[in-house]
Amino acid sequence: MFFQTLYRTVSIAALVSSGAISPEVFGDFIADLGDYTTLSTLSSMPTDGSVSRSGNAYYFDNTGTLQTAGTNTARFDYAWNGSAWAAKGLLIEGARTNVFLNSTTPATQSITVTAQAYTLSFYGTGTITLSGASTAGPLVGTGANNRVTLTFTPSAASLTLTLSGTVNYPQLEAGSFASSYIVCGGTATTRNAETFTLANYTNRLVESFYVDEQTGGSWSANIAPSATSPLSIGTPTFGWITSLRAYLSGAAGSIATPAWIDNSGTVGNRLMTDSTGLLTFAPANLLTGSATLSTQTVTDGVAAGRNFVLSFKGTGSVVVKETNSGGTTIVTINGTGASDRVWGAFTATVATLYVSVSGTVTEAQLEPVTYQTAPRPYIATTTAAIYLPRYDYSPATTPATPLGMLVEESRANLVTYSEQFNNAAWTGSGLLAFGSGSTADATVAPSGTTTADLLTENSSTSTHYIDCTSITFTAAKYTISVFAKYNGRRYLTMQGSSVVFSTDIASFDLVSGSASFASAGSTATIAAVGNGWYRCSWTITTAAASGVVTLLLSDVSGTRSRSYTGDGVSGIYLWGAQVELGAFPTSYIPNNSGSGSVTRAADIVKLTGSALTTIGGTAGTVVEEINLRGTTAATQYGIYGNSVSPGYFDSALVVKATNGTNVLSSGVTAVVGTAGRFGLAWDASGRAISYSGSAAVTDANGFGTIGSTVYIGSNNASNTANGWVRSMALYNQKLSSATLAQKTTVGASY
Repeated sequence: MFFQTLYRTVSIAALVSSGAISPEVFGDFIADLGDYTTLSTLSSMPTDGSVSRSGNAYYFDNTGTLQTAGTNTARFDYAWNGSAWAAKGLLIEGARTNVFLNSTTPATQSITVTAQAYTLSFYGTGTITLSGASTAGPLVGTGANNRVTLTFTPSAASLTLTLSGTVNYPQLEAGSFASSYIVCGGTATTRNAETFTLANYTNRLVESFYVDEQTGGSWSANIAPSATSPLSIGTPTFGWITSLRAYLSGAAGSIATPAWIDNSGTVGNRLMTDSTGLLTFAPANLLTGSATLSTQTVTDGVAAGRNFVLSFKGTGSVVVKETNSGGTTIVTINGTGASDRVWGAFTATVATLYVSVSGTVTEAQLEPVTYQTAPRPYIATTTAAIYLPRYDYSPATTPATPLGMLVEESRANLVTYSEQFNNAAWTGSGLLAFGSGSTADATVAPSGTTTADLLTENSSTSTHYIDCTSITFTAAKYTISVFAKYNGRRYLTMQGSSVVFSTDIASFDLVSGSASFASAGSTATIAAVGNGWYRCSWTITTAAASGVVTLLLSDVSGTRSRSYTGDGVSGIYLWGAQVELGAFPTSYIPNNSGSGSVTRAADIVKLTGSALTTIGGTAGTVVEEINLRGTTAATQYGIYGNSVSPGYFDSALVVKATNGTNVLSSGVTAVVGTAGRFGLAWDASGRAISYSGSAAVTDANGFGTIGSTVYIGSNNASNTANGWVRSMALYNQKLSSATLAQKTTVGASY
C-alpha cells in the first residue's frame, strides 16, 4: 500500500537587511498566508488545467448516469452516498483493463486468468459466484446504486463467473482494488492512463488534496516545483483530486524550522491539526543518536495504545520489544540498503519500548502518529529526543487553513480512557449495550483513525447518558470538551454531579453546529473540525468536590437530566473527552489509561542566532503577529527575557511592553480569536509601541537588557500566550512611529 509523506509545515526565511525597513530576521508561521491560491474545489476544470488520455473513459454524473469522456476529456465523478449522487472530484487513474466481456449485457462466462491479484466489481442486487481458478466470494450486490467489490488471487487457469439476479456494470481487472468502470465489448478493453497538468505554473509549488481510490483515505501531497511548463500533477495515480492549492513560489511549503528558533525546551507529545485537517502528533524523533543507531530503551513520548512509525536506512535490523530485551516482540524491520529508507507502523502495547539494533542502521526515526503509516521527514537527534514546533491548521475548511505555530501552557486531561467509552471507566444508562446497538470503534475520528464510538439510545422512557469516572475538582474554572457527531440524535448536553456543578448545564446542536444553551455564568462553544465532527466545549466554575461529568443524549436543548422515549436507533458518535483546569479549551490530550490524568507539557520556544543578536541590540524593532485562544488571570507574554518584554497582554488583554521597570501601554485591547500584531521600536531616545495599526505611543525609557535567553509566547513555560504565533520580524533599527503603525497592521508587508 502506498502512502504519501503527509506532513507539510511552513515557509521560513531569514533575511539580511538591505534597506531602511527590511527585517533582519523574518518568520512566517502561517504557511504563506496570502501567498497561495485555492484553484477550486474540483467540480470544474481550473484555469490552465488539462487532462491527457488517449481513448474513452467513463464516470457517473450527478444523476447517476454513466457518461463517456472522450480523448483528453476530464471526468468529474459522482458516487452514491446513500441518499444522493455526491461529487467526488476530478478522477485521475492509471491504465486498467476490464476482461469481463460484453459488460453492458452481462452473462455467465469463463475467463482465462493468471496467478495475480484481481478485483471483481458490479452494481445491483444480484450475485456473482466464482468457480474454477478461484472459489472466493460469492460477491453479493447491495443495491442498484451501490458498487460491491471482491479482491482475490486465483490460480493460473480458467475462472468461471456465474451471474444471478440483477448485475450491472460488471468488471474484472488485474489489481488489488477496483478502478472506475470500463465498458467492455467482445474483447478485453483497456482504459489508458491519464495525466493532469497545469500550464503557467513554473517554479511554483502546488499542493494536491485528494481521496485515494485504493484506501478511500483523504490525503495531501506536494507537487515539486518545475522550471518547465506544464506542471504535471502526478498525485494521485488512482483517485479523486478534491482541491488544489498553488503557491507563488517554489519555496512555499518547505519542511523547515528557521535556524533562529530553538524548540529544544519542548518535551512530550502534543497534538496538532495538520494540512490534511486531521489531528496528529507534532513531528518528533524519540530515538537518541539517530545518525548511527544503537540499542536503547525509549519511554519519553511512549504510551500504550499510541501509534508509531519506525524508519531507518541501512542493511541492519531493528526489533522493537515490550519493556526490555526479554519482552514480547512488537515489530521487526529489516534494512534493504545503505540509501534505502524502510519503515513499519505499529501500536505500542506498553509505555516502555526496547529498541534492539543489529548491523548498520542509520538515520533512524521513531515518531508518534495517529493516522500515518509512512514516515515524515527525518529529524536528526544526538543525546535527546527532538520535538518540533506545532504548525497548526483549522480543519473547518477544505483544504485546512493554516493558523500558525501553536504555543500552549501545560494542561492535564483528567478523564481516563478518553477515547474508549466502552471501557468500564464509563458508566451509562438508557443506552443500548456495546455490541448490541452501541458500537466501539464505529467510525473515523478527527484523528483519521477508526476509534470513535457510537452511543445509541434504547427505547425506554428515561435519561440516556454516560458518566466518566469520578474526578476531584477544586473551586476554579474548568473546561469540559468532547468531539461529537450527529447520528440521529440532535442534541448533546453536558452536566455533572450537583455537588460540583449545581444544576448548571450546556447543550449543543449537532445538526446546526451551534452551542444552543449554557447556564448563566458558564460558557459553551462549538467548533467544526471536519467530516461532520464538532468539538463541544463548556467552561464553568466548579465547587471543590468530587463528582462525575455526564454526557447526555437529548431530544431538546437546555434541559437538565432530560427524560424522553428513545427510538432504539438514534445516537451520537463520541471521541476525545477532556476535562482540564482552565478558562478555555486547549488542544486535545489523549488519556487512554486508567492511571489518572495525563499532562501535556508547555510549548517552550526560544530565539537563538541572528534573532537573539538583533533583539539584544541598542536599537531595533520587533513585530509579532499572534492570535490568542483565551483569557487568563495572568500576564501572557508574546516575547520575554530577563524581566523584559517588548510585547505582552495583561489580564484584561491590554497590549503593553516593559523594560523590567517601566511599563508602556498601547492602550489597545486584544480580542480573543482575532489575529493582531504588536510592535515595539527602541533606541537610546526611548520606545514606541503599536498594536494592530494603532497610533504609536512613546516614552523616553530604554528597552532594557533582555538577556541571552529570550522566549516566544511564554516565560519559560509560565505566563504563556496561549494561541498561534503567526509571523514575526526583527529589525536592526528603530522604525518611525508611522512605519511601526503600518507594520503592525495585520496583512501589511513586513
